[in-house]
Amino acid sequence: MSTLRPRLSPPADPRAGAPRPALGWRGAAAALSLGLAALLSLGAAPPPALGRRGMVAADHLLASEAGASIIATGGNAVDGIVAAALAAGVVQPSASGLGGGGFAVLMAPDGQVAALDFREVAPAAAHRDLFVQSADPKASVRGGLAVAVPMEGPGLALLHARHGRLPLRRVVAPAYRLAHEGFEPGAHLLKSLASYEEGGLTDAIFGPGVKPSAGERARRAKLATALERFGRGGAAAMQIGEIAEDIVRSAKATGGVLTAADLAAAAPKDRAPLLGSYRGWRVVTMPPPSSGGVVILQALAVLEGLPVAEYGHNSAEYLHLIVEVLKHGFADRAQHMGDPDRAPVDTAMLLSADRVSAIRRAILPSRTLPTGAYGAAVDPGRDAGTQHISALDADGWGVALTTTVNTSFGSGVVTERFGIVLNNEMDDFVARPGVPNAFGLVGSARNEVAAGARPLSSMSPTLLIGPQGQRIAVGGSGGPFIISSTLQAILNVVDFGMSPSQAVSEARVHHQWQPELLFVDEGLSPDTIALLAARGHTIKQMPFFSAVQLISADAAGISGGSDPRKGGWPAGVW
Repeated sequence: MSTLRPRLSPPADPRAGAPRPALGWRGAAAALSLGLAALLSLGAAPPPALGRRGMVAADHLLASEAGASIIATGGNAVDGIVAAALAAGVVQPSASGLGGGGFAVLMAPDGQVAALDFREVAPAAAHRDLFVQSADPKASVRGGLAVAVPMEGPGLALLHARHGRLPLRRVVAPAYRLAHEGFEPGAHLLKSLASYEEGGLTDAIFGPGVKPSAGERARRAKLATALERFGRGGAAAMQIGEIAEDIVRSAKATGGVLTAADLAAAAPKDRAPLLGSYRGWRVVTMPPPSSGGVVILQALAVLEGLPVAEYGHNSAEYLHLIVEVLKHGFADRAQHMGDPDRAPVDTAMLLSADRVSAIRRAILPSRTLPTGAYGAAVDPGRDAGTQHISALDADGWGVALTTTVNTSFGSGVVTERFGIVLNNEMDDFVARPGVPNAFGLVGSARNEVAAGARPLSSMSPTLLIGPQGQRIAVGGSGGPFIISSTLQAILNVVDFGMSPSQAVSEARVHHQWQPELLFVDEGLSPDTIALLAARGHTIKQMPFFSAVQLISADAAGISGGSDPRKGGWPAGVW
């Protein structure tokens, strides 16, 4: 498997002038709409979406639908995932949008692979003591100082320019229509708005006096104008000119240090994707500053030598094993990982046979390892501020893309003129040494605040290629829960033979080394939980908020699953 050339020319469109294909999601979504609420309330797997030409799976049906419509009219999976990401930022503004940034891993029809880092970067005025000097203990989470340079627009524009098939203005059109003509707010958005503590956010996003509610159309007129300009101007529209001025002005007005020069200078980076294998499957995932790719590949390498399927799915033996592997991985994350452009991350050592063997030898089947005093237990936070989108098409393009504004509604700063929700990605650095961030994660000096640095991330977009040419695109949202959730979804497919919809719907566990807590999802039996406690784990039961999107393709067609935890739904193209 070779690495995709950064300037791979987009292929000619073999379907030019062809009639528009049917969209498989239209009839399915209409027929199943009455039963969706009941399915989700029971935590059951939604019926699988099927397709022949392509598939998009996102946290929101309207985002999946936007991407599928673009594939249906002649676009490829790259066009589709860009359209879906932009639409997701419209209908799920608590999670992502033009004020954020992310990662993408992609595969071309000839098997070449690539990774694009469009992670937000710290402003030039940022420094190690930026938040230590602030009198506000929440300065890294709320307000302008929390805002890193937004990169979603430049990242999506570059991804499309290199590998897309349709003009950018056509790819932007579904998101523009949703913002301009309006959409019915989903349950996840309404819940996020209701739980947001600071006032004025709804007015800033939807307009003065507008209170979005179920069954009524909500518009984002200001954002529609920004999207229209992005469709015409691409990355430049976000980095110079009126949109950039609006971003800088809004961040500064709320205490930020972001400048026009920061926006103009920042750019996405090509990264060499991490490559691994698991039970005959090739695994392609994101390198640092993603920590997720390293932890997932390390975990898969440890599990490769163990009879995972024989333990039984979600048995105490199986879950204990997963937890022990994750604890080692997250400990390595905290000690060794950060921005690779500032301090090299020794991924070769972390994924070496020696390190994998050492972890495997250290795992005791009957009890957890002694961990000592790792600090007070803290709540890991609830990351509604991330979206993962997966897309595959019949021509062989595959993309896994995760984009975020970090925590719910990011910094809480919404630009005055264009209604863009700005990220609070500065909290993903070690903002205050020794103090866990909003997700309870700790880190080393490798991840401290520095001018132009990219903060460490848990986003884990991943592609898998099977022994018979099967393809999987997978990833998740949910802060550090992304890593554990994506790993367990992969195991559900490869080791336990589950369909995509079942793989993303099963109950999961999570452990991130610090705090010393084993988070247990709804749906696990009390007996299993008791057996885990007997192994020395400190249990915290909670409904998980992470959400995984998984699509698989083989000779029979394409099948997709969206995690019911956020009410997502995939969209297939026939």
